[in-house]
Amino acid sequence: MRDADDDPTGAEAPGPQQGVAWRLMGVAFLALAGLLVVRALPAPEAARAEPPGAVAERVAAWEAILPEELGGGVARLRRLHADEARQRFDAEALSRVLERSGAPWRLELDGGVLKGPGEGLAARVELEGGVLEPVAAGEDPLTRLLARTAFSGSRVLFGPGEPSEPVLVLGEARIVLAPAEVEVPRDEEPLLREGQP
Repeated sequence: MRDADDDPTGAEAPGPQQGVAWRLMGVAFLALAGLLVVRALPAPEAARAEPPGAVAERVAAWEAILPEELGGGVARLRRLHADEARQRFDAEALSRVLERSGAPWRLELDGGVLKGPGEGLAARVELEGGVLEPVAAGEDPLTRLLARTAFSGSRVLFGPGEPSEPVLVLGEARIVLAPAEVEVPRDEEPLLREGQP
């Protein structure tokens, strides 16, 4: 066995405490290096909520003047929503609830011939691809909500196809609706437009 006196350099052999200290310094060095690497990476971009795009001022519709015996006024058929994303969402939701494919449409009658269920004239729109019929109130909240619009002079219709030559059927009357463009209703406009704070 050798003494420290026999070592020509005079250094002592490392003890167990010095080995632990070196290991701790190595771990600290690695942690510091890791922190420096992470801080040098580019920061991820924060998720931004994009404002809605510009909304069309006018939308496609079909309309006709009602005869005097039906109260006069204008009958108008248009998509339930001018916004394509909202229209697609409601079409998918109603298709699941009603268990048939189709899309929602709004029938507006200025003359007031549409009233609540059981009152006024029954209304439907015949198309080449099928029939748009009123959404009847069911057990689910969505159909109950849409059926309630019948009291406000408009009715939500649902069915397949895209109107090309729609025919409005009110009781015994058959009225051909012609293509038209109408202004987007106020309730269809987004809360914020591009350029607003």
